[in-house]
Amino acid sequence: MKAKQIPITSGPAGGTLVTRVESNSGKLLGFIRVVNCDWGPGYGCTQYFLANRDSSFKVKCCNTLADAYLYLGVSMQELDSSDLGTRPYSEDAWPKTW
Repeated sequence: MKAKQIPITSGPAGGTLVTRVESNSGKLLGFIRVVNCDWGPGYGCTQYFLANRDSSFKVKCCNTLADAYLYLGVSMQELDSSDLGTRPYSEDAWPKTW
């Protein structure tokens, strides 16, 4: 499994990341997008992972990154031995200084 973060540079999602997920043979499995919601039931912020399978409109909202990869057909063993890229938990494409 190969995962690569791609910056989105235009539209309403401009300045954020989407993760392109491919099989080892190069077949596209889908995309994962991290979304932070300020109105979550916890302490005011909740993080969700939206998984889009096969570039179609089949989107699933997942609570964990592992669930998003499972929805795309990636096994836990394959996920454990893979490189998830540099910023798998961030919706920001460019690092910010605080």
